[in-house]
Amino acid sequence: MSIDPASDPRGTAPRGAKGARDSGGEASGRARPRMIRLLIADDHPAVRVALVELFEAIDDIHVVGACADGIEVTPTAELTEPDVVLMDLQMPRMSGLEATRELLAAQPHVRVVVLSGHVTPAWAQEAMVAGAAGFLLKEEDPGDLPERIRIVAAGGTAWSEAAAELCASGQA
Repeated sequence: MSIDPASDPRGTAPRGAKGARDSGGEASGRARPRMIRLLIADDHPAVRVALVELFEAIDDIHVVGACADGIEVTPTAELTEPDVVLMDLQMPRMSGLEATRELLAAQPHVRVVVLSGHVTPAWAQEAMVAGAAGFLLKEEDPGDLPERIRIVAAGGTAWSEAAAELCASGQA
């Protein structure tokens, strides 16, 4: 993974840095839209690359990093300061749920959306308890992902229909 804070399309420093970034307000006389900083965590290289390529085409979402397993998530998030993490559920060395718990303990302001090939009642419940803001399935239309990330970045949630049904029926 390569991290280059100088490539931040907003042209501003990361949070907490000297001269910290602005909130996307007035700069040189015109307002700029707020850029959502996204970290992707997925152990499958083809999925990780496809997700990065999908978001590269989106003007208001900037991929700040990509992790191949759960152990990489918290240290990478400390360096890249994402707003949202799109977290694969099943990864080697540390699962997405374990990585979610660790990340949110260290950086509770980060929003996590779990991404999985399928959902079980136990996984939906664990994701909720861990503090995930969403649980999406890889089989869903990838064209919907950018809007789901925007909703989560704005403080909302993004649960797949299947995960939401499990939660609503009390099975999760």
